[in-house]
Amino acid sequence: LVTDEFGAIEGVVTPIDIFEAIAGEFPDEDEIPDIVATAENRWVVDGAADLHHLEQVLEIDGLVDEDEEYSTLAGYLLERFGTLPKPDDQCDLVWGPYRFHFTVKQLDGRRIGTVIIERERIEADFEEQED
Repeated sequence: LVTDEFGAIEGVVTPIDIFEAIAGEFPDEDEIPDIVATAENRWVVDGAADLHHLEQVLEIDGLVDEDEEYSTLAGYLLERFGTLPKPDDQCDLVWGPYRFHFTVKQLDGRRIGTVIIERERIEADFEEQED
């Protein structure tokens, strides 16, 4: 049980609450995940996906910019494109030994609905170069 400073009961903490505090939010049974791996190095991502979560999944930094006002993949891509992209518009991000290729697949009205992200290793000996 969770109580406030006066001893009044505010709620109940469940094991799921504890797991989510440690590992992040778990999708509900009927919830479709924002980020779905469809193959090795390929993801289908909802435009509303949180950039912090996307960075964890892609194992990169550089999508989140604290100086910018966006927090979703759609916001990041709108900043990159400078305007609302059309389906099949593409852009790349090079991070470390990888190139991340973003392809807008679907718009939902005036918002980016679905994006395909593909990761390609461009520097096979990247780790050796850093030594």
